[in-house]
Amino acid sequence: MRIAIPTTTMAIQKSATAENEFRGSKHPPTYAGADGDNRASGSSGKVTYYVAMPFLRDDQGDLVAGEPAECQSSRSAVGSAQAMALVYGGAVAFSRSGDPAVGEFDDAVVLAAVGDVPADLSGLAK
Repeated sequence: MRIAIPTTTMAIQKSATAENEFRGSKHPPTYAGADGDNRASGSSGKVTYYVAMPFLRDDQGDLVAGEPAECQSSRSAVGSAQAMALVYGGAVAFSRSGDPAVGEFDDAVVLAAVGDVPADLSGLAK
């Protein structure tokens, strides 16, 4: 099952720097070091994005992804997902790491799944 993720968050276009991707955003991306400590790591352009995304049911009763929200940290993403689940019935918090300068990103890592969410979240990987 593929999960349709709104392109506003997941479609990262190639750019010279991660800062240009989020100019004007209230939550700039964090930089993931090799040990995962989220600090800048040398010349690596690896960036980690934290996202909370609600799930709701459409008219046919199928679960559909709602509008994702960028978060500053994994803790913030999990807290946002918990709050979204109270309103929408279900939500996930996940992160994606990669280098926006070259457009390469790792698969999403699910940080938390709260409430009514699809059993298969592998669609977050793309």
